[in-house]
Amino acid sequence: GTLVGTAQYMAPEQLEGKEADARTDVFAFGALLYETITGNRAFEGTSRASLISAIMSAEPRHMSKLQAGSPPALDRTVAKCLAKDPDERWQTARDLVDELRWIDSGTAAETTVVARPQSRRLAYGALVGALLASAIMWVIWPETPPTPSPVRLHLSLPEGGVIGPSWCPPFVFSPDGSHLVFASRQSGESRQLHIRPINGFEARPLPGTEGARIPFFSPDGRWIGYFSRGKLWKLSLAGGAPVTICDASQMIAGASWGVDDSVVFAVVGSGLMKVPATGGSPELLTTLQEGEEHWWPQVLPDGKAIVFTADTKSGFRPAIASLETGEHHVLEELGAGRVAQYVPSGHIVFAEGGQLLAAPFDPVKLELTGTASAVVDGLHTAPTSGLAYFAVSKTGTLAYLPGRQAEVERQLVLVDRQGVGTPIVDERGNFMSPRYSPDGTKVAVERFLGSSRRTIWVYDLMSGARTRLTTEGENGMPIWGPDGDRITFWSDYETIQSKVVGADTADELHRSLHPIFPGSWTPRGKDLAFFEFHPETRSDIWVLSEGGEAKPWIATEFNEGYPQFSPDGRWLAYMSNESGRYEIYVQDYPGAGEKITVSTDGGYEPEWSPDGRELFYRVRGRVMAVSIQTDPVFRSSRPIELFQGPYISGATISAIATTYDVAPDGEHFLMMEGSEEQGGNQLHLVLNWFEELKRLAPTD
Repeated sequence: GTLVGTAQYMAPEQLEGKEADARTDVFAFGALLYETITGNRAFEGTSRASLISAIMSAEPRHMSKLQAGSPPALDRTVAKCLAKDPDERWQTARDLVDELRWIDSGTAAETTVVARPQSRRLAYGALVGALLASAIMWVIWPETPPTPSPVRLHLSLPEGGVIGPSWCPPFVFSPDGSHLVFASRQSGESRQLHIRPINGFEARPLPGTEGARIPFFSPDGRWIGYFSRGKLWKLSLAGGAPVTICDASQMIAGASWGVDDSVVFAVVGSGLMKVPATGGSPELLTTLQEGEEHWWPQVLPDGKAIVFTADTKSGFRPAIASLETGEHHVLEELGAGRVAQYVPSGHIVFAEGGQLLAAPFDPVKLELTGTASAVVDGLHTAPTSGLAYFAVSKTGTLAYLPGRQAEVERQLVLVDRQGVGTPIVDERGNFMSPRYSPDGTKVAVERFLGSSRRTIWVYDLMSGARTRLTTEGENGMPIWGPDGDRITFWSDYETIQSKVVGADTADELHRSLHPIFPGSWTPRGKDLAFFEFHPETRSDIWVLSEGGEAKPWIATEFNEGYPQFSPDGRWLAYMSNESGRYEIYVQDYPGAGEKITVSTDGGYEPEWSPDGRELFYRVRGRVMAVSIQTDPVFRSSRPIELFQGPYISGATISAIATTYDVAPDGEHFLMMEGSEEQGGNQLHLVLNWFEELKRLAPTD
């Protein structure tokens, strides 16, 4: 909608805002030719308005009347260039070249220059020859363009918007590289998808995508897929409401839309799944080997194979899987790397340690043809997931979130009901899931130590000593047993284990094919409530009895999680999104009696007071309290806000974890204070990046 260029050489259709084509360039060439030969402009005006009027309606004087050396035949040639109607002009530059060659042959000049001096004929021949050479160069120039140089730009998010933290890349290019879709969140709000043209300034939100994450495009660019509220969705860019493709677990780690109109997505603890984009039931595509997870899939252009990242015992590694058989192999020779993907330059690119690396790759033979080289430095790396955020378009544009390895330092604090906190441990670290021992003398907590793998530590509040409870694998969400000498936790997403503090080995309590996380023990330690992410039924609550038998307790089409037994063991509190958002519910145990809704405006992470007379939960960073009465029937009061404060909330932790605990006195809360995981509000773009990529990582 904007006129770009010099008005002096604009064709009428350009000035009217109509569509321009090659004939518009013919007009500009004719105007420049006229000025070169005569020394006068074809159209004149004392103002922009009068100039435009002249171009639209006036005819320039014949060049032969202004310049004696110009033949009448050239008047006709240029006049046809400057015709008002594009249909009346030379239709292609090649037609114009043919006309100039005819003039240069001398046939057109014989009747007008035969009696002129030899010097005049030589000047005329030189002029036409120069014009002919210029026109030919103009025709062939687009066929041999110079190699474009990389262009580096900044792309800012809408004011207040932040990308990250996330377990998956939160932005993606459209197939033609013209648009970027990203999942951005405002302060205190959930994520929403936005779309922005690369050559524009404004990003617009996509209605109906609140809470969305992991965006991905259909191959034709007409649809955007994403995950939200336990479902896989697609949204047409032509308009309309989002369409459900299938139910999906919350433990999703990337997705890709193939040319066969199917979607491949990763489910933590299960492997890669495949579902028709038109809707249906997902089918398992890859089988996990012992100690493996499959993350961040990308269907290759021919639709026969997938590039993904395998989380193995030796770390994250790029890998390849067949879409026909599901068989896969890890590219061990590439070393560590996350979010591996193929790009049309003939490379596999992946990120590790704040760097983007590339290795030559044959997509037909599915083989590496060279070693990996660092091609970009300075990528932001999330401290919890170890993930660097980047995307590459098929047209050669790179986008990434810049920054250094983000450091997260949190302090464990004891907070009263007014929100005033006091540190209880001098040490700071990347803590999650703090838990008081029953007697209040110790604290168990998850901690990240320079990697994306979690470990469990125990801090003695009396002596100040600390003990590392777990040393192998990844472990998290510690809970204390009723006797206070054992800690129960999940390990490698597939087992629930129990270990005495100070012991050498742990006992395996339960193993599952799907990710499982402990919730709480009954007062006498006979039953353990935990929740499991299943690819079909999503998050369900299970109970492991004293005899070692595990049974589903609440298994619906919705997500239920974070189960907490009341101090007397008669009630089980949990969170569920059956209403369309997460709320806190209470149900009697072990029966299946009436279910009571406790929260009124959303809720996460229920916790009982030690005497069972209150139930606490969190929502949007606030700590809420509900008074509970159980005799003669269960009754709950209206929730009240205790405090908010600068304490880490679930919205800022990109992992399955808890953010607080209730102290044994029932009047204080164990919380985390300090730096949160931050993303960024500005992306770096590198246009024409493939040429630089080929230079840094040659494919020959």
